[in-house]
Amino acid sequence: MKSLIVVAGLVAIVALAACQKGTTMTKQLPPGVPENAIHVKDDLYMIPIKNDNSGCMMYRAHSTKGAAVAAIFYRASDGAFVMDKAKSACN
Repeated sequence: MKSLIVVAGLVAIVALAACQKGTTMTKQLPPGVPENAIHVKDDLYMIPIKNDNSGCMMYRAHSTKGAAVAAIFYRASDGAFVMDKAKSACN
Protein backbone atom coordinates (compact mmCIF):
# COMPACT_ATOMS: atom_id res chain seq x y z
CA MET A 1 0.00 0.00 0.00
CA LYS A 2 2.85 2.40 0.86
CA SER A 3 4.51 1.76 -2.50
CA LEU A 4 1.23 2.57 -4.28
CA ILE A 5 1.06 5.90 -2.45
CA VAL A 6 4.68 6.66 -3.33
CA VAL A 7 4.07 5.80 -7.00
CA ALA A 8 0.91 7.94 -7.05
CA GLY A 9 2.88 10.83 -5.54
CA LEU A 10 5.64 10.49 -8.11
CA VAL A 11 3.09 10.40 -10.93
CA ALA A 12 1.51 13.59 -9.59
CA ILE A 13 4.90 15.33 -9.40
CA VAL A 14 5.80 14.28 -12.95
CA ALA A 15 2.41 15.44 -14.21
CA LEU A 16 2.80 18.83 -12.56
CA ALA A 17 6.33 19.19 -13.92
CA ALA A 18 5.10 18.35 -17.41
CA CYS A 19 2.49 21.08 -17.17
CA GLN A 20 5.18 23.57 -16.22
CA LYS A 21 7.49 22.62 -19.09
CA GLY A 22 5.71 24.81 -21.64
CA THR A 23 5.59 27.92 -19.53
CA THR A 24 8.01 30.78 -20.03
CA MET A 25 9.27 33.43 -17.68
CA THR A 26 8.92 36.25 -20.22
CA LYS A 27 6.87 39.29 -19.34
CA GLN A 28 3.52 39.57 -21.10
CA LEU A 29 3.54 42.37 -23.65
CA PRO A 30 0.74 44.94 -23.49
CA PRO A 31 -1.95 44.94 -26.20
CA GLY A 32 -0.78 46.55 -29.42
CA VAL A 33 2.88 45.63 -28.96
CA PRO A 34 4.15 43.06 -31.48
CA GLU A 35 5.53 39.76 -30.11
CA ASN A 36 9.01 40.46 -31.50
CA ALA A 37 9.26 43.82 -29.71
CA ILE A 38 12.19 44.42 -27.37
CA HIS A 39 11.29 46.17 -24.12
CA VAL A 40 13.71 49.04 -23.51
CA LYS A 41 12.20 50.81 -20.50
CA ASP A 42 8.84 51.91 -19.15
CA ASP A 43 6.53 52.08 -22.20
CA LEU A 44 9.31 52.16 -24.82
CA TYR A 45 9.77 49.17 -27.14
CA MET A 46 11.97 48.65 -30.18
CA ILE A 47 10.44 46.70 -33.03
CA PRO A 48 12.64 45.04 -35.67
CA ILE A 49 11.78 46.31 -39.15
CA LYS A 50 14.13 44.54 -41.58
CA ASN A 51 17.79 44.26 -42.46
CA ASP A 52 19.27 47.13 -44.42
CA ASN A 53 21.42 46.66 -47.56
CA SER A 54 24.47 45.77 -45.44
CA GLY A 55 22.55 43.18 -43.41
CA CYS A 56 22.18 45.31 -40.29
CA MET A 57 18.83 44.99 -38.48
CA MET A 58 16.86 48.24 -38.34
CA TYR A 59 14.40 49.03 -35.51
CA ARG A 60 11.63 51.53 -34.91
CA ALA A 61 10.51 52.90 -31.56
CA HIS A 62 7.03 52.06 -30.27
CA SER A 63 4.95 53.27 -27.33
CA THR A 64 1.37 52.38 -26.42
CA LYS A 65 0.86 55.48 -24.26
CA GLY A 66 2.50 58.29 -26.20
CA ALA A 67 4.39 59.40 -29.25
CA ALA A 68 7.65 57.72 -30.22
CA VAL A 69 10.51 59.12 -32.26
CA ALA A 70 10.02 58.41 -35.96
CA ALA A 71 13.57 57.35 -36.76
CA ILE A 72 15.56 54.27 -37.68
CA PHE A 73 17.56 52.74 -34.84
CA TYR A 74 20.38 50.20 -34.82
CA ARG A 75 21.68 48.00 -32.02
CA ALA A 76 25.01 48.90 -30.42
CA SER A 77 27.46 46.28 -29.16
CA ASP A 78 26.38 46.97 -25.55
CA GLY A 79 22.73 46.29 -26.44
CA ALA A 80 21.67 49.94 -26.49
CA PHE A 81 19.77 51.39 -29.44
CA VAL A 82 21.41 54.18 -31.45
CA MET A 83 20.34 56.26 -34.43
CA ASP A 84 23.88 56.64 -35.74
CA LYS A 85 24.73 53.48 -37.69
CA ALA A 86 28.44 54.26 -37.26
CA LYS A 87 27.97 53.65 -33.50
CA SER A 88 26.14 50.36 -34.04
CA ALA A 89 27.46 46.81 -33.79
CA CYS A 90 27.07 46.49 -37.58
CA ASN A 91 30.34 48.22 -38.33
